[in-house]
Amino acid sequence: MPYNYTINTEKNLLVVKHYELFADADLQSFRETVENAPHFNTTMDQLVDLSKVTRFELTMPYIEMFAKNPLTDQSSTIVIIATTDIAHGTARAFASYSGEASENIHICRNYSEAEKILNLNNLYDDS
Repeated sequence: MPYNYTINTEKNLLVVKHYELFADADLQSFRETVENAPHFNTTMDQLVDLSKVTRFELTMPYIEMFAKNPLTDQSSTIVIIATTDIAHGTARAFASYSGEASENIHICRNYSEAEKILNLNNLYDDS
């Protein structure tokens, strides 16, 4: 499984870290796993860390489908940590397909910026 996630019920936050290869099948697996997680709810904010991804094999049709059918409500904040240009471009594609929800999507280059947006105060562990 090239990702892991944690659900922080106190902060109403889903933290997702993707590793190595990130492909369409990984996104589908992630979605199915999280939707069935006991403490997951659609009002959660999300912190998505792409900093450890070494290869992207996501197709634009799949990114579009995922963006138009999000895990969380349109009012939820999604912060994506994209430290490389390919990660940043992938995150921007997701945001552009997200329609009205795109105003709540933030793409960051580092952890401290993401923590500020979500008011985490060093809650996020980047290891």
